[in-house]
Amino acid sequence: MRLGQGSGAAADARGIRRDVHGLPAATKTMQDRITRTHLSTNSIHPDKQLHSWGDWVSQLHGTFSVHRTMPKSYAGQIVAMRCDGLQIVKFDGQRECLERKRAHVAADGVSNFEVVVPLFDSVVISQGGRQATLSPGQFIAVDMSEPSTFEHARSLTAILFAFSRADIACRLGRPEKICGRPLDRHPLLAASLAFISAFAESTDLMDDQAFMAGARHIRDLLALIMLDNVDAYSCESAVRAATLTRIKRLINARLCDPELDLAGIASAAGISIRYVQGLFQATGTTSQRFIREQRLRRAAEMLANPYKKITITEIAHSAGFSSSSQFASAFKELFDCTPSEFRRTESTTSLQKDCAPATKIVRS
Repeated sequence: MRLGQGSGAAADARGIRRDVHGLPAATKTMQDRITRTHLSTNSIHPDKQLHSWGDWVSQLHGTFSVHRTMPKSYAGQIVAMRCDGLQIVKFDGQRECLERKRAHVAADGVSNFEVVVPLFDSVVISQGGRQATLSPGQFIAVDMSEPSTFEHARSLTAILFAFSRADIACRLGRPEKICGRPLDRHPLLAASLAFISAFAESTDLMDDQAFMAGARHIRDLLALIMLDNVDAYSCESAVRAATLTRIKRLINARLCDPELDLAGIASAAGISIRYVQGLFQATGTTSQRFIREQRLRRAAEMLANPYKKITITEIAHSAGFSSSSQFASAFKELFDCTPSEFRRTESTTSLQKDCAPATKIVRS
C-alpha cells in the first residue's frame, strides 16, 4: 500500500480528496460498494494539520476528540478501503492521544467493532475499565459503541479493521467479552498477522473482487481467533470469580487482625500478590480498600447495636484499626458522619423498633 498515492479525486482546501457526492477522498467503484481513500497531512498548512487529522479519524472510525497536548503541526498518512460493511485502514502517524467520549457515541451512533493491529511500535488502548498496551504480534478488539482512548507516545504504523456489529456478533455471540484485551494466544495468530500485513501492503494492486475476497478471509480469521479467546476468557473468568470469592472469605475471617495485609492474603490463598491485585482491580477496587470497607461495615454493625456496651475505641481495635483517630477519619469518609453520630442515630432507631408494640392480629 503506497501511502499518499492519489486516487484521482479533487482535493478541498484542507487536502481531503472528495468524490462527486462530497464523500471524503473516495473513489467509488463496483456499484458503489468499494471506496478507496488516500490522505496525507503533507499537503496541508502546518497550523491546520492536527485539525484535519482529527476530522479524518472521526470520519473513518467515529467521533474522537484530540488531546490538547498534541502539536498543531502533525505528520500523518492514511489509506483506507471500504466495502460491504468492511473497512481496512492503514495509517502512519506521529504521537497522538485520542478520546471517544460517551457524548460522541450518543451523537454519531457508530457501533462497529474495530480490530487494531500495530505493525511498528506500541499503542495504549483503554476501554471498559481495562487499559492494554498493544505491541506488534498482538491485536485487540474495540467496541465503538463504548467510550475508549487511543494513545501512543511515538510514531506508530498500524492497521485497523472495522466490522459491522451484526457481522461480528453472528460469529462470536457476545463480542463485548473480548474487547479491551490484547489477543496473543492462538496457533493461527502469527500466520494471520503476517497475511494481514502483506494484504494491507498490496491493496493498491488488487482489483475490487480480490480485495473483497481477501477482506472477508481476514474477517473470518480474526473472528475465529476471537471466538477461541472468548471461550478461554469465559473459563478464566469463572476461575477468577471463584478465587476472588475465596479471598474475600479469608479476609472477612481475619478482619480483627491489625496485621492483615496483601502478602498475608496471597499466602493464605496460595497465589501471588500480583494475582490478588489483579482480581480486585478487575472489580474497580483494591484489596486494601476492600479490607478497610469491610472493617468499617463490621464496626458500623457494632455501633448500631444498642445492647453492646463497648467504647468506640474498643470497636476500632476489634475491627482491626490501630488507632481511634484513624478509625474515626476512615468512618466519616465512608458514612459521612462520625462514629459517635452514627451510634446515636442508629441505636435510637433500633431501640424504637424494639419498643414498638406488636401488631395485633384480629381473626375474623
